[in-house]
Amino acid sequence: MLRRLHEDAQKQLAGEQAAPGRFRQAYSPALEILLDGRQVEAGDVEWVEMQKTDHGSWAEARGLLRNKRYHEELPAVFCSPKQGNGRTVVWLSREGKSALYAADGSLQAERKNS
Repeated sequence: MLRRLHEDAQKQLAGEQAAPGRFRQAYSPALEILLDGRQVEAGDVEWVEMQKTDHGSWAEARGLLRNKRYHEELPAVFCSPKQGNGRTVVWLSREGKSALYAADGSLQAERKNS
């Protein structure tokens, strides 16, 4: 059932993305909630890579996302498989970047919320 819901949501999202006006109309309310009712223009954001590590089948890049307009920096980690499948995951956690890693420093294989 979850697979069918996911596939249906992907079809709907693809349809909305084809028409920017419809996408904005459909998803703006959700973004306003996530952004605490503020719609602000981010301006130019740049990636400043500080360290890159090859882990065999995947690579890890650590660096800063810099917002030039607001003079803000956000430390970030990008984990990229060498053989990607076209999907992207944004991992948000109260623990920050450390939630990506197991005790031995490897990537978390599975994350369960209690």
